[in-house]
Amino acid sequence: MTSIWRLVPAVVVLAMCACGPPNQPEAAVPGDSAPPIPGTPEGDLRAAFAALPGDHVGEVAVRALVDNVEAWTERWRLLAEAEQRIDMGYFILTEDVFGMAVLGHLLHKSEQGVQVRLLLDAMGRTMGQELDRDDCVPALVGLPGMDIRVYRSLRDRVRDALRDLNPLAALASNHDKILVTDDAIGLIGGRNIGARYFAHPSDLPDAFHDIDVTLDAPAAAASLVAAFERIHMDDQTHDLEPASAALRQRCMVEMRRAYLVMDDWLWGDPAQPPPAADETPGAGGQAGGSAGDDRWQRELARFGRLRGTLEREPSAAVSVPVVILNSLPRRTPQVDPITVSLLSLLHGSSRRVLIASPYVILTDSLARSLAETGARGIEVVAMTNSPVSTDNPLSQELFREQWPELMAIVPNMRLFAGGTQRNLHGKLTVFDGEVSLVGAYNLDPISLTMNGEIAAAIWSAELAARFAEQPWGFIEQGPPLAYEYLIARDEHGEPMRGADGDVLIAFGPADHSDPEDWPRADALWRFLRMAAYLPAGPSVFAIP
Repeated sequence: MTSIWRLVPAVVVLAMCACGPPNQPEAAVPGDSAPPIPGTPEGDLRAAFAALPGDHVGEVAVRALVDNVEAWTERWRLLAEAEQRIDMGYFILTEDVFGMAVLGHLLHKSEQGVQVRLLLDAMGRTMGQELDRDDCVPALVGLPGMDIRVYRSLRDRVRDALRDLNPLAALASNHDKILVTDDAIGLIGGRNIGARYFAHPSDLPDAFHDIDVTLDAPAAAASLVAAFERIHMDDQTHDLEPASAALRQRCMVEMRRAYLVMDDWLWGDPAQPPPAADETPGAGGQAGGSAGDDRWQRELARFGRLRGTLEREPSAAVSVPVVILNSLPRRTPQVDPITVSLLSLLHGSSRRVLIASPYVILTDSLARSLAETGARGIEVVAMTNSPVSTDNPLSQELFREQWPELMAIVPNMRLFAGGTQRNLHGKLTVFDGEVSLVGAYNLDPISLTMNGEIAAAIWSAELAARFAEQPWGFIEQGPPLAYEYLIARDEHGEPMRGADGDVLIAFGPADHSDPEDWPRADALWRFLRMAAYLPAGPSVFAIP
């Protein structure tokens, strides 16, 4: 969220001029405060799945990518095997050894005649830039076979916020993570491109927990390409300005080096000396200085668990029914196909709902839907981050405000939070152990009502069990991997409240961590908290 700071000055002024009465749970917000009534029978999961508002692409060979190392290896394998076209859309591409190796791989494939389309989000692109390194993405602009585009520049965002008198319009982004090769195989999920998404925790203690899937079927690939192209051709998607000649030359050398070092490492070959400047194709005889000659070897040497992984056989795929769900970015809050699907699958559940999400900050409609689900005797289990594991201080401010009230209104709910420095970044909901909703979609108001998101609904008990191993593993191992948050209840099981009306907490974040050590987002928190007072803002769950 750091790049939001660039939007604050203009948007704060706008927010102060646009304030109205705060949104209450019954506020009229388009498609949010009044969730659509599912047209399928209550407790009928098959009917709910059959009616999902997405592309029903039939039987698809699906591979679950829960392990970080396997997720990286599979991406590399897909890029290496591409022969005609690569479509890649990501929110964040960090230009560490992983990001630079990807850029080098794309460069290599384009030189082999493969058409490459790379789509990045402007806000995510800013978040992925490292201050001590060149921004090398523009070095690919204008090269044969390369099409590099960026969605919604920061200037576009501020202009839209001022024009529409809606600060939240500045935040709507393309949060998709899509890779499709040769219109045949697609890969989606929660991972961006960067070390923390792909490192083994033995190599990087703060590596993320995440989930991706590969979808191997032409119909699924076509659906993902269509989703990619909806943003790629949007009127707020722009070509990048090309890099200067000097920067292009320097970056192309470094991208090639990163690619070669990574490829050798994944094949298990010993690290090779970097190519000399005059041996590097297209380098123009300029290596950019000897200081950077071994930087990628040094950086990659930290990730020993990646070495030789291309020699292993990929995990087995399972052929199962899949629905691709695509939510486009919206500059005013609206219910989207993924949110409608989530509500419908909750309505169709009859036994248990398992939620794993980096953030559990709900709109009013989703909170009410969970309450209705729990009231039918269905167990609702949620796993998320705590102040110890979060990558977003603002989300924790909202979460700490919401969770006791959420526990108070949702019967049969259990809530767990991670207690180590490893962030839970995967986005997963499993319904009755049969249907899994996997993708880029967070349970927070921006993803729920504004961001472009991609997800797959998958009918498979086998894959549901595979996906659920991660959150259930944390829960079963208990502290410090997972702490159960509890509210105080009376002898009848009813929530207890203090004199101020707030739900009393029996065990929460302050019981397993020191509030003095929690990350702070005070200025940004105060700014974004004002969104609750905007008529155009989402109806965020509040005290009933």
